[in-house]
Amino acid sequence: MKAWGTWLVVGVWAIGCSADDLKDVGELNSGQQAGSGGTLAGSGTSGSGNPHGAGQRGGTGGTQSTGGSGGAQSSGGSQSTGGSQSTGGTQSTGGTQSTGGTQSTSAGRTGAGGRNAQGRGGTSTISEVGGSLIGNGGDEHGMGGAGSGGGAGEGSGSCDAVNGCPQITGHDIRALAASDTTLYWVEYGTTDSLGNYHNDGSLLARDFGSDQVQTLAANLPGAIGVALTTTHVYIEVDQLFENGRENWALMRVPLAGGTAEEVALNTTGFDSVDAESGRLIVSNGDVAYWPFNEAIYSASASVATPTLVVNEESIPFAADSDNVYFTTDVDPVQSGLHPGLFEQPLAGGDPVLLNQDDPVAARLVGDYLYAVAADPYESITYVERMPKAGGPWERISQRLGTSPGSGFEVVGGSIFYEFYRGFRWHLVAEELATPNTETILLSLPWNVETSWAGTPSGVYWTDGKTITLRDYTAP
Repeated sequence: MKAWGTWLVVGVWAIGCSADDLKDVGELNSGQQAGSGGTLAGSGTSGSGNPHGAGQRGGTGGTQSTGGSGGAQSSGGSQSTGGSQSTGGTQSTGGTQSTGGTQSTSAGRTGAGGRNAQGRGGTSTISEVGGSLIGNGGDEHGMGGAGSGGGAGEGSGSCDAVNGCPQITGHDIRALAASDTTLYWVEYGTTDSLGNYHNDGSLLARDFGSDQVQTLAANLPGAIGVALTTTHVYIEVDQLFENGRENWALMRVPLAGGTAEEVALNTTGFDSVDAESGRLIVSNGDVAYWPFNEAIYSASASVATPTLVVNEESIPFAADSDNVYFTTDVDPVQSGLHPGLFEQPLAGGDPVLLNQDDPVAARLVGDYLYAVAADPYESITYVERMPKAGGPWERISQRLGTSPGSGFEVVGGSIFYEFYRGFRWHLVAEELATPNTETILLSLPWNVETSWAGTPSGVYWTDGKTITLRDYTAP
């Protein structure tokens, strides 16, 4: 199975780590420690006394999870006070936890394990076609207690300041993309017990102002990536059966939904895992550009047949009405091009070298190309910009960290990008008006497979099972 990225998780790594590294882990794990003596004060099923338990609610009809002593949970409508857990409607005195109970599962999912006891047992889990929306009554895990069950997967189910609030559940969610009004995502599909694929991938969408999940296309052959133009959703698949074999291919569907049409068949496969998230597809208006068979091709709303744009092994970064901006890392003797950042005039002619230093990812904002790059010798990740007509790169921010990822988006005046530091993957927000002041939106272990999309209200991200919104408001 292809993945958006694979990282190695290291269980014990504190020796030799920097203060920043330990700070990152402290921030993320602040909700995973059972607070000794902390209780859920109050009566009935609500609890707010635990400094680490905001958002923890007692399930209806269930009894106390036996997973920890700090974030005790009221059960059956009983009241817990003073570090004690009530059971069966009678207040316990001096105890830290009721015993023998099982976790409530009424109208919500059980705790994800390792984070806390059962979330509030609400009833508003709203199932829609192809996905479900977690409403206010859905399960919610507080940050204080230690939950029953196995080890927790970070980023699942917890509504908190670190990971955000779950919005949608799904099955094998592979990639996200967002317009100003709508979130789009693809689900890969299912297999039987013998591993036979059912060719039941799907493209789904939800308007930001609505709770309704819509299926825009079904029976997709292995949907792994998604990208947008002003007229179509482009979908990358890896199970399209043609010419006697499964192929990687590019398909598209109108924004309103409909039958998926094949745009390009790639018998050799995409070279990079970034293709699986759709990040190698860029657009300008209704025209999409993508790397294909060691070149860059395009398609428009009216013409689905691929048109050759750049006849070199290259990756597109951005496009406007005059040029496609791309990077290449080819043999200069064979190709005649040197590695660097180029523009290809859409009117025709040869590519123009803008700068020999090619970044990891770049986006066009007005008359400037903004990019993320790294200095491996100094272990620094930085954001830089240059005039789109060419010239030197100008660094506008930097921070300790190595290996920036290809995820780099500009939404309004906000920049979202990813990098690695302290055995963790970080997603960061900065403002173009006040660069070099970062806000870390997500901090996850290396081995968490994720895709994300920036929006004006924050970042939507997925661990494959749940789509979560991490709110962000520009300072």
